[in-house]
Formats: sequence, C-alpha cells, structure tokens
Amino acid sequence: MKLRTWSLRLLTLLLFPTLALAQNTGKLSGRVVDASTGESLPGANVFLEGTTLGTSTDVNGEYTIFEIPPGTYTVVASFVGYVTVRQENVQIIAGITTRLDFELRPATIEGEEIVVVAARPLVNPTATNAVRRLDREEFEKLPTRAVSTYYAIQPGVTLLNGEVYIRGGRPDETEYLLEGISSRSLIGTDNVIPVIPEALEEIQVFAGGYSAELGGANAGIVQQVLRTGGPKLSGMVQYESDFVADAFNNTYSYGYNDLTATLGGPLVWNQHRFFVAVNYRTTDNYSPMFWYGANLDYSENGGLCVNDPEQRCIPPIDDIRGDTAVAPLRWEDGKLPGIGRPLEEFRLNGTLLFDFSPLRIRLGGALLTANRRINTLPIRNFYNQERLPRRDDLRWLASMQATYFLSSNTYLEGNVGLFQYNFEVYDPLFGKPEADGQGGAVVNIVNYYNREAVREALSDNPDLADLYTRFWQGQYIQPPLYQFHTFRFHRPGRVLTTYQRREQSYWNLSLGLVTQQENHELRLGGHYQRWTLRDYALSGSALASILQGTPDYINQITAEADEVAFRIRQDGWGGFGYDEFMNKVDSGLDGPKHPVTASLYINDKIEFNDIIVNAGLRWDYFDMDLWTVDDLSNPAYDAGNATVLGADEAPNGLKSAPAKSVLQPRLGLSFPVTDRTVFHLQYGKFAQMPDMGFAYTRRSRMALIFSGRFFFASPFAFELDPIKTTQYEIGFSHQFTDFSAFDITAFYRKTEGQLEIIRVDTDPTSQASAYNLFTNGDFSIARGIEISLRTRRVGGVMAMFNYTLTDAKGTNSEPGGQVSALENGTAPPSLLQPLEFEQRHRGAIVLDYRTGAEQPMALQNLAVNLLFSFNSGHRFTRSTGGIGQRGADEGALLTDSDPRNRVPLEPLNSSTTPWYFRTDLRIEKGFSFGGATATAYMYIENLLNRRNPINVYLRTGSPYDDGFLSNPELSEEIVRGQGPDYVYYYQQINLRNRQHYIADEDVDLFDQPRQVQIGLRLEF
Repeated sequence: MKLRTWSLRLLTLLLFPTLALAQNTGKLSGRVVDASTGESLPGANVFLEGTTLGTSTDVNGEYTIFEIPPGTYTVVASFVGYVTVRQENVQIIAGITTRLDFELRPATIEGEEIVVVAARPLVNPTATNAVRRLDREEFEKLPTRAVSTYYAIQPGVTLLNGEVYIRGGRPDETEYLLEGISSRSLIGTDNVIPVIPEALEEIQVFAGGYSAELGGANAGIVQQVLRTGGPKLSGMVQYESDFVADAFNNTYSYGYNDLTATLGGPLVWNQHRFFVAVNYRTTDNYSPMFWYGANLDYSENGGLCVNDPEQRCIPPIDDIRGDTAVAPLRWEDGKLPGIGRPLEEFRLNGTLLFDFSPLRIRLGGALLTANRRINTLPIRNFYNQERLPRRDDLRWLASMQATYFLSSNTYLEGNVGLFQYNFEVYDPLFGKPEADGQGGAVVNIVNYYNREAVREALSDNPDLADLYTRFWQGQYIQPPLYQFHTFRFHRPGRVLTTYQRREQSYWNLSLGLVTQQENHELRLGGHYQRWTLRDYALSGSALASILQGTPDYINQITAEADEVAFRIRQDGWGGFGYDEFMNKVDSGLDGPKHPVTASLYINDKIEFNDIIVNAGLRWDYFDMDLWTVDDLSNPAYDAGNATVLGADEAPNGLKSAPAKSVLQPRLGLSFPVTDRTVFHLQYGKFAQMPDMGFAYTRRSRMALIFSGRFFFASPFAFELDPIKTTQYEIGFSHQFTDFSAFDITAFYRKTEGQLEIIRVDTDPTSQASAYNLFTNGDFSIARGIEISLRTRRVGGVMAMFNYTLTDAKGTNSEPGGQVSALENGTAPPSLLQPLEFEQRHRGAIVLDYRTGAEQPMALQNLAVNLLFSFNSGHRFTRSTGGIGQRGADEGALLTDSDPRNRVPLEPLNSSTTPWYFRTDLRIEKGFSFGGATATAYMYIENLLNRRNPINVYLRTGSPYDDGFLSNPELSEEIVRGQGPDYVYYYQQINLRNRQHYIADEDVDLFDQPRQVQIGLRLEF
C-alpha cells in the first residue's frame, strides 16, 4: 500500500512539475477557543464555505489553511456542542498570512449559528514589507480600465512615457508576473500580456522587499492574479464606447468600442471551478493625442509645382484620388488626418481549478491577438496612408500550477509555464512574407519597391493603382517626396515599411516544498527557465536598386545566391534564428538566442506573537547566451564577407560567454506592537539579467558597426554580468481610528552593474574601426519615503492617499546616456547625477462615494469615484547646439536619437519639467431586477482636459517652443529663403502638432487629452 501511495506521489511530480516564482495564493491561520474560558478547542473544524478548503485545529486549537486563491470568503468554525460561527467578508491576499481567531460559546439550541461580518484589516501584522495591492472591488470603482494605472498609483511607482520605474530603478529592473510566471518581454521592458481588467482578482506591487522565492527583478515586481470561479454560476456582459464624446466641448470620439463578457462558477463537480473572460476592442486611434487642425492650403498662389518626371504643375483639388491632383493639407481638431491609427484586438483570460484532494491543479492562461496600423507621423503620411505598416501580434501565456498535500501541513507546489510573444510588421499591399527556400520572403519585401508588383497588388482598384504608380521614375525607383515649402510628405505609393519579425518564447519548470512546523513556514525549491528568441529585419531598397539596372538579379534572389546574402549582410539586415532569406536557423552563430535562468532558494518565515522573521537565501544562475572575444581591440571582423567570424573560423573570433551566478541573502522582520501597530524591516540582495534588447544583435549589424560607416546610438554587448542591487527598507503601519490607517516606509537601494556605453579603440592592424559597446559600469543610488493612507467606508465615503518622495541619482539614466560624450571626445559622467526619470514628488488621491438602501429610490446604488494624480515633473538638461545634419522641416532639435550635436548649459539633469496634475472621474448608477443587476456608467479620463506636459524641448525647457523660430541665429537664413509660408507650416506641423519631436523621440510632449467612455454592465 505504501509503495502504491508513493508511486502516486511520484507520478504527480512527473505530471505536474512546477515553478515557484511567486506566491499567488494566500494562507489563513488562527486559533479556536472557548469564549468563556479561553481554553483551546482541539479538533474544531474550520473551512471556507463553498470550497473544499478546510482543516481541524490541533491540540492547541491552532489551524492553518494553505493555498487559498485570493478573494473574499466566508469562513466557518464549528465544534460539537458549540454555536457555529460564520465570518463573512474575510479577505485572502496572495503571499500574506491572514490571521482569523474564533471564540465559540456553548450552544443552547441545536444548529444555532452566529454570523459575523469581518471588517477588512487595515494593518497586516504578518507582512514583513510594505504591501501595495488593489483587488477586484477597487478596480471596478476606479475611473479607468488601464491596468497600468492600477499599479502606477501605488507608492514607489512612476509611470513615464509608457515605462514603469519602481523606487528609482530603470524600467528593465521591474518584473511582471501573471499567474505566477513572467509576462515581460526579454527584449524590451514591456508587460506584453495585457489582462482584461474584469478578469483580475488582485494586483500587488512588491517594491524591492520580497522573500527568497521571488527573483528576476532588482527594483520591484508587479504580480497579477486572475479570478477564480465561485461556488455559484455568475457572469457579466459589458459594453462601452466613446460615441458620446463629441457632445463635450473640446472632446472627441476616437471610434472606441469595447465588449467584455465573463462567466465563472462550479463545474460538474462542485469542488472544481472555472472562470473565463473575453474581450473584443476596436478603435480608430489607439493612442489619442492633443491634435490641432490646420489649413495648409498651398494653392493660394495658383497651384504647386512638384518634382515629378514630367515637371508639370499640379492644380490642387479636394480629392486625392482624382487623376493627377494633390489634395490640400487640411484637417480638423482632435481627428488625425485620413485613416488614423486603427486597432482591432481580441483577448481571452481564464482559470480552471480542480480539487482532487490531496491534489489541486490550477490552470491559468491569457491570449491576445491584435492588428494595428502604425502611423506615428500622420501629417507626413497624409497622402500615403494606405501603405502605412501593419503590425500583427500573437501573445499568450499558460501556466499549470499543482499542489500536492503530503500531510495537512506539508505540500509540494509549483508551475509549468509557457509563454509566446510574436509580432510582425509588413506592408499591407503584400501581406506577410513566408520563407520557402527559394527567396520568396525576400522577393515579397523587394516587391515593396516594384512598380509592377504594386500595380498587380491593386489590380482590383485601377484608379488607385494608377495613382500609386504614375510618378515612379523606373520599375524599382519609387515616386519622389512632395516638398511644400521644404516640408516633406510621402507621395501616394511610396514605401513606408521596413519588414520585421520577432519571436520570443520560454518554457519553465520548477518545484517547491512548503511545510508548516509549529511557528515555522519553511519553503525550499528552485526553477529552470529557457528562452528561444528569433529576430529578422529587412529593407528591400538596396536589392531593388540593383534590380533597376540588372533585372536578371531577381534570379539570384530566388536562388538565394551568396552574393545576395552578402548584400543583405552588407547593409546590416538579416537576423538571428534566421538566415538572410528568413529561413529558420536552429544552431550556430546565426541560430536563435537561448538564454537560461535557474535558481535555488530556501526561506523560513517564523511567526511569533510579537515578531515575524522572514529569512531566506537565493542562488541565481544566468546564462545570457552572449558572445565574447579574447581581445576587444581586434574582433574577427571579415569586411570582405560583411560578417564577424567565430572562434573556430579565426583567431579572436566569437565564442560563447560564460554563465554567471549570484548568491542573495534576504531578511524581513515584522514587530506587531499591537493589533493596530506594526513595525517592519527588510534587507535584501537582488540580481537579474539586463534588458537583452541592448545586448543582442545580428552578426550583419555587428559587422556594420565595425565598418565605421554609420553612427549607432544603440550598439550591442559582449559578455555581461548580472545587475545587482542591495536594498534596505524600514516601515511603520498604524491604525489610528476604527476606520483609517497609514503606512510610512523609508527605503535605500544601491544598484551596480547597470549597462553603459564605452568606446573601444581598435588595434591599427584590425579591419574593425573604433566602435561603441554596451557593458556593465553604471551605478545608481535611490532613497525615499512612501506614505499610504487608507480608510474604510464611513458615511458612504472611502478614501486612499498615496505619496512618494524620491531622491534617485546615478552615473547615467539609461544605457546610452553617455554616447554624446564619447562621440564628442569629452569625459563621460563619473559622479552621481539626478536621474532623468526621477519624479521627486508623486502621489494619488482616490475618493469614492456610494449610496445605500436608505436613500430615496432615485439615489440608491449611485456611485462617484474621483482619482487625482500629481507629480513634480522629471529631470532634464538644458542644452544648446547647432542645426547639424537636420533638414529645414525638422528645425534644430536636440534629442536622444543623435545627441552628438548637443552641448549642455548646466550640470546634468539640473532642470525639471512642469508639475503634472490630472483628474479622472467615474459616475455610475445601478439597478436591480430579479437576481440580476444592471449598471450604467460613465468615466472621464483627464476630466479637465488639462494639457499636461510630460516632456520638454531641451533648448527652452518648454513644451510649446522648441527654440528654433525664436532664435534668429538658427532660423533667420531659412525663413528668409522660404518666406512666411514656411513659418506657418513649421508652427502648425511641428510646434502645435509636435511631428518633429515625435519622429525623433517616439513619444509625445503631452499626456493624452480628455476621453469620455459610456457603458452598460449586466451581471447575474
């Protein structure tokens, strides 16, 4: 019998290996005693109503229930001869022990029960760090459905230009977990699996203080847990749209429509649960911006002559699709010209929970498919919007978590995780290319520049085909740009797309053991994760230029000839995980990247009445799958073949960099002075890989960098070390009334080994020119104070106030921060300077008011929620410099895309952008009918339509004046040559609508304008 039992246990481990990256379940513990004598009641039953989760008290009356999905429960305690007590509204938080004691009194009537509605605790004495969380009830109240806002309003978190910074760390130092596994891109810093808001149970932000089972992030971890189905079938259908927005002054509809549905409950057997959420969303503009209308009618002087093959003067008319005409440049406020930035998106989230006691299995997953039109510069693309690039995304994540109870207080836990993040950017006229071993993918991309191929692609629309191809100057020479007063606009039919395909995926396994031995909760385990990354990019312009003079070259392309591969490499194209013709390569120097991480950890949480100790040790292993060379000054650059050779092909060739490992102690302490007052302390060392988007590159691009032909603001990296952080935290939580409490936490963190750029001077005998390289070197120090104040609902009002004071300094704000100094031959920064993303003062206030049943019928179920966010702006450096190589339509910007012409006027990051204030509002009214409810709601983001600056021009420190027209030394000669129409064009295109800034920085100067959504939700 024992052999059979252990065989079952072994089979369970083989079927359900697991990843212990995060605790996305909670724990309930407490004591059951006699109310009159205080004596313990051994053998009392404690269980969560509607679930199979429960246990019996030990000889001391103590009980512990493990692995409870986050949520709100009714907990029942019973003992023979005593009154049963039901505690309703008990909240379980992931990774936290909820303490719930019961006092039972003898029963005088059989079956007697007492129902107690528990008040949610405002202070948790078992947490050894500051707990920052929002749950489902709070999500539904906020005036936004942007999940990033849910964690951005928490103390210690900064959201700037779409990037998340936690406690002064760089964006790549933040990890995102969904259902216990990572949802972050390894190339880039994004959380790439966006969750349907209605599918979330809770979000927690671990701002640097977390125990040994968590890793992979130096600054913080954002943990998201999906909902679990309840004991009864329930569902929701919700539709919202912005179609009413045009009725508000200076507010616009962006064609936004969103349909969401959820369903959850028990399966055939009551102990099993399911939950599923689906979402379909469309919009005509996925990134609204402050947009101002203009009339750039260049026809006032009788027409405009453009540089076309026939050198004829084209009279303007109103329809761009007319014969040889060009429409005037006219558009309205708020509406992007032409077809804008449409998006179609489908999302699916869900969980399955199976309880085969003693085995529990939880399946969780999220899927996103999306198609969007990329249109960052709507004015420049005014005449050619049908050829704007399309981007398709496929993103999904799946986890299978298993828990097997070896006894009532010992269990095995973990997760099998799978993740995929693919996207493809292509010309919509030709669709997605596919490799066929006969150059088909490359031919497809070269056809972007093929006049006859464009005609064939538009064969069902002869008029459009004629418009697109009429002014080509040869079969492979696309039409020239329009130039109106030197401002360039893409003529219809011009190529706007560089093809790109990227695939990122991983799988991971891990196993953890958890045992509760008296006051000790001991966890030990480890994980293994292996990524596969492929990337391919190609512009067909160089091959097309050859075809113009040598039409037979197409045969070389279809034959995938070496000379074609050489030309692709010579221009820096190709990829890793693919050859030059987009055929997959599975090994060798051009194979996919396979970074591997692994860990082992042990953690002991010791819970006494007057102290909680959370001590652990973690060991991380990082194999980043990078190259290295023995001598940086003489890499094996083969100019004749436009590549870099391997160690088996040439001395000092590329070889695999060694793996690295780091040992990290962690210690957390909590001192519950009373049930209302707690001190907490945290110390820890943390380590992680950097953003591999800075490190990885294809050999062809590496060879182009070694050639010295071009400037690269972002090069690549050879061997790297992990980034390491040491952090200290001390905090104090106190509930000062029955309905309000605050937490104040101070932190100090030091990070070493952040990426920076260095200049490598090559040996005179080397074929390689001097080049830039990313390496470990930057460091930063951040310290600050976080204050959080929360209240329970009193008189219908509930409030939350969060505030962070941060002082963040470092040698550079981002990996390429010192490239300007290197290129200009000046000394790079070596002293600590304020970091660009530092927002010294940042906070949020949430006020929520809800009416009760005592109100008149018209006022019942009425709710108002107000979110007020503020910050003091972020750092920048006032600078000057000449125009450089910019065109007259770009002015004289000083930006990060090419900082070589930038001269600082002050110590680095001495100035600060203006203060930021934003108000969001939600109003809703609920109605009940039968067993269902309906809620009509409206939420307004940026209620006051405040034009909040988030960036500024470096010359002026203003988001309104770039310092070009207002400085005659820069602009006088150009204005004199172009006349007053040039000034008007510049003001409308660049100053009012920021096209030159967005082209350089890929971000706007202002936050988004007011948006109004109205919706209806039906629930049962």
